[in-house]
Amino acid sequence: MGNVSIDVAVTGEIAASAALTSVEVSKKKSYGVVAAITNVAPAAGAFTAAVTDICTKATHGYKTGLKVQLTSTTTLPAGVSTATDYWVIYLSANTFSLASTLLLAQAGTAIDITDTGTGTHTITPTAVAGASVKLQGSMDNVTFVDLPIKATGDATKSLAITATVNALLYESDVCVNYIRAYYTLTAGQLSISQISRVI
Repeated sequence: MGNVSIDVAVTGEIAASAALTSVEVSKKKSYGVVAAITNVAPAAGAFTAAVTDICTKATHGYKTGLKVQLTSTTTLPAGVSTATDYWVIYLSANTFSLASTLLLAQAGTAIDITDTGTGTHTITPTAVAGASVKLQGSMDNVTFVDLPIKATGDATKSLAITATVNALLYESDVCVNYIRAYYTLTAGQLSISQISRVI
């Protein structure tokens, strides 16, 4: 049948480490991914909080897992504090809840807010930090491991992300059944448009 190329296009927005998709590469020779990665940098702004643990900020743009901090002109709602990291739980385009850890945010477990506080409250997302993209391989499409860097200075398997960037990562000697691009993100939010090709 000869070499057949397979193209897979995916997009997404992330606020925590994630893989957008994996691609089957068994019986193929090479895999490459081109990704346009944009630092979304959601805006800080005023928000309100209710005793239902639901916070409101119009068209906030926050994804689950986004790390934020809070301030107030007077007193924050009971249950949250200044100079403390919180993680967003996305509810809708205009509402969200807050969690005390990333794992709790991903599980949907919100902080108990027991009053609305006083004054104007501001939520500020943390800037992009600890961001990178790398290739991972798997035999069963369940357990993935980082593909090795073949030589000192070979930057084709991993790339640090500090701002908007276009990335090309590839594996020319495929020895696994599945490959994926894995995005690591400690803080901030990224928008990713990714096209993979298998040959």
